[in-house]
Amino acid sequence: MTKIYEALEMANDGSQDIKAETGRTQLMGALSPMEQKMIDLYQNINALLPDKSSRIVQFIAANKGEGNSTIVLELAKLMFGRFGKKVLMLVSDLTQAGYKNYHCENDLNSLLGKMHEGEDNPIQSDEASLSITRISSTTPIPSYVDSKEFDDALKSLRDVFDYVLIDSPPSSLSSDGLSLCYKVDGVILVVEAEKTRWEVAENLKKRVQNQDGNILGVVLNKKKDHIPKFIYKRL
Repeated sequence: MTKIYEALEMANDGSQDIKAETGRTQLMGALSPMEQKMIDLYQNINALLPDKSSRIVQFIAANKGEGNSTIVLELAKLMFGRFGKKVLMLVSDLTQAGYKNYHCENDLNSLLGKMHEGEDNPIQSDEASLSITRISSTTPIPSYVDSKEFDDALKSLRDVFDYVLIDSPPSSLSSDGLSLCYKVDGVILVVEAEKTRWEVAENLKKRVQNQDGNILGVVLNKKKDHIPKFIYKRL
């Protein structure tokens, strides 16, 4: 797991786009620790998928409670709030309280229908936005993912959104997330620090790879700094 963890811990690649966006965040005021971590994650995703004009990235954890949904929502909020991007979150459950302040659709088909209604649709505007929708409310996700309908849906989403972030259910509770791995640009594993056993994380990694998923790296969530940062820098 070390190498893929380091992939998301690396410094940004120094590109002008990343430098410009970092400058913009400085103009918008001080960053919270969470925002800074999300900026690091955002920049590293861009560095790992440099040739994509629209990026579809999936997040998945092994177990419930590892913070997968929180990471995805915080990243989405940063992308559209700080960087002015058009972002769509694909989720399996719309009942979370954090979603109530955002534009939500019952399922992907409903969203696609509104996307094709006309120019007055706010989803089609040039302004930054964050939309949230379930992948499917009727067809089982594995069956839907294998269909041409889903391939066409992803193509339509790429035409409208800068980023599509998929909040997958834990792999221990559902195989729905694993069925999506080969359809996305990259997969990020979410692991809870000091709780998720390495054998569990390694098993998740292998299951994603067995589905032809392109693993970008690992987010080590809820990490506690037992040693002060200034000491870490000297190690």
